[in-house]
Amino acid sequence: MDDIFWLAMLFPLVWPFIAKKFFHAEFTIIESGRNDFRLAQTKLIDQKRGYETQLGSFWRGSWLGVAGYPKVNLEDFKIITTAATQDTFNKGVEAGPLKIR
Repeated sequence: MDDIFWLAMLFPLVWPFIAKKFFHAEFTIIESGRNDFRLAQTKLIDQKRGYETQLGSFWRGSWLGVAGYPKVNLEDFKIITTAATQDTFNKGVEAGPLKIR
């Protein structure tokens, strides 16, 4: 018989295993990208909080200003959120965790 015939016969049997490995790899890549983004956003939030804390009090902020600590407009550094996150903060209730797997 022809090789294409055998390939056509075996493909439906083998496809679920190939698809499972392929899609698992894709989801792993997507999940790692989301984790990297989340870590970067968390770091930015912590840096903004620390900066505001240091310059927020009158005495500490005054001394840091005299010492030449730079004053930065923190509005230039936006924290990215989703509509669902904003809705959760407004309502005060989270619907539930996102299930990928």
